[in-house]
Amino acid sequence: MKGDERMGANSNNYSVKRQAIIDDRRARVASFKVQGLSIRETIAALTKAKFVNPETGKPWGLDTIQQDLAFLTEAWRSSALRDITEVKAEELAKLDRLEKEAWIAWDRSVGRHNSHTTKTGRVDRDGIVIKEPEVTVKVDTLDGDPRFMAIILDCQKRRAELMGLNAPQKVAQTTADGEDLFDADARAALHAKLLG
Repeated sequence: MKGDERMGANSNNYSVKRQAIIDDRRARVASFKVQGLSIRETIAALTKAKFVNPETGKPWGLDTIQQDLAFLTEAWRSSALRDITEVKAEELAKLDRLEKEAWIAWDRSVGRHNSHTTKTGRVDRDGIVIKEPEVTVKVDTLDGDPRFMAIILDCQKRRAELMGLNAPQKVAQTTADGEDLFDADARAALHAKLLG
């Protein structure tokens, strides 16, 4: 191996080790973050676990942990957005299929329906026809089954909700009794209940 190739291999090996240390540190920082530890508490916990900066042998610095937390926050945010997007896409696909099937059923329930009724004829003992068979055709006009239209409309409403197409709705804060929380009398009554 030539000198440059050896140096490149060592550099690559160093880079891999360094990234492994960063990944390990971030995993530990993430664990402490979800436990509710502050940055300083995280540094103390890392130091107590003897997980210090291998280059200096000293505890990890405040800036390093802050950068790790910023990296983790962004990774969590993008993961959550991706997950939400995937779930929405799956739900939209299900709604599309359900609506398509409801439209097919609706189309089948609209139009004309022919029903045939046959009355058998009668023959005497000698095989002579006494009465000819009768065939009656009844034509019904079908207006469509409203249950299928209800399914279609429900799919459209759910799709609009899922995609955030509906206008915002006003939500008022109320007490447990349903009184307006910002009404002075209701606030006073609630205050009296809490203190009484």
